[in-house]
Amino acid sequence: MASARSSRSGSGGDLEVSVKHIRRLVGDLDILRTSWERAPFVSTGLGSFDDIFSLDSMAAILDAAPPLSSIRLFRDGAQVPPESTARLRDPNPRGPVTFADRDKVIEAVAGGATLIVEEMQTHSPAVAAFASAVTHETGYHADCTAFATPARNRGANPHFDPTGAFLRQVYGEKRWVVREPIEPWPRRKWRGDDVFTGEVLLDVVLRAGDCLYIPRGFVHVGEATDQPSVHLSVGLGAPTWGRHLVDLVREQMVDHESMRECLPPLFADVDRAEVFEQRRREFVAIVDKLQWPGTELPTGADASAPRRTHRPGALRAALGTSTEATR
Repeated sequence: MASARSSRSGSGGDLEVSVKHIRRLVGDLDILRTSWERAPFVSTGLGSFDDIFSLDSMAAILDAAPPLSSIRLFRDGAQVPPESTARLRDPNPRGPVTFADRDKVIEAVAGGATLIVEEMQTHSPAVAAFASAVTHETGYHADCTAFATPARNRGANPHFDPTGAFLRQVYGEKRWVVREPIEPWPRRKWRGDDVFTGEVLLDVVLRAGDCLYIPRGFVHVGEATDQPSVHLSVGLGAPTWGRHLVDLVREQMVDHESMRECLPPLFADVDRAEVFEQRRREFVAIVDKLQWPGTELPTGADASAPRRTHRPGALRAALGTSTEATR
């Protein structure tokens, strides 16, 4: 196995980043580098993921009655009405609070619905630590969502996502069909009436230990085989080049007095076209002075920030108590 550290050098400087967590999603980093945002691919034989997420850990989250806002259910492409699985905690001095009713959710899943638990970082310290590590290794904000689909059932209809994602299969099987995007790196979110006619790029069955990478914008749909399916989606969100350059220009604007001046009012006796041309030339001069940063580009998450990891006993220590005091 290759080293757990990756060195990259170039005009932006040298960077050494640990990749041991990414390797739990990808078998070959070279394939990831060449396919990133351009092509889907599958990694196999990645081993157990039980220390991060499993069917049992998803069941434990459901047993803990998470807020209803964290739960979604889909059956054959249609969302199950959230109120059908709601449970109110009442009386409550702050007003009624809505939770997911475990028994109602299980009943819906038994009837063919796919269970989706969002913001997994808020429910699982292990997933939170893993997502934080992936953020540290990629520079991209990692968001995790769990999916459980009963055998021979489908959740969402074909669609594309605004972020790229790794689908790490942890239990059972799921067949995925991935098509070309409607447009490269789409400018908007998926709409229900979108028409997709792109070529099928992948038609694959994921099994425990496999992981599918789907770049953002690629149309995809998943369906459980004769076996049920549980997987964790690790989505990676990052700003585009356009957004990054606009942010850089905006930062420069505040340092130029003429750019902080308002446009002339309608009653002003000025040649607006002439003023515009003058400001345009100044704007171009500012853009021409933009330089490549001395380090890696910021990508939506501070890769140099300390990782957020699960710290057993941290709250106990903060409270100034000890194990013996609670016995």
